Amino acid sequence: MSNKLKLARVLFSLPHHGVKPGDILEATADLIEQLAKDGSIDPHRDAVDYARTQGATTVRSAIELAAAARAKRADDLRVQIAEAQALLDKPEQDEPTRTALQRRLADLHAELAELS
Repeated sequence: MSNKLKLARVLFSLPHHGVKPGDILEATADLIEQLAKDGSIDPHRDAVDYARTQGATTVRSAIELAAAARAKRADDLRVQIAEAQALLDKPEQDEPTRTALQRRLADLHAELAELS
């Protein structure tokens, strides 16, 4: 799977991606290829250049943006889990602190599981 972003002129409304006809879709090469196969977009440079001359708006795929946001949140949660676990592993923690950290870890793990 390629993460390189490409551009394509949108030919048909793609509400899940947040684009309408005439927009320029910015998405991964894999998504551009998939949408080009079904005729929803035109990835040729001439089509993109034409759309630009018509004042088209370049829009990043809403689906890919949402997926990236979920992945970033999952990464942030993993960092928070590691930090909380490191604090919990310190032997000098008193019991109320240990209990609070255990609750925090449970909440973080639950949120991470919801993202999966």
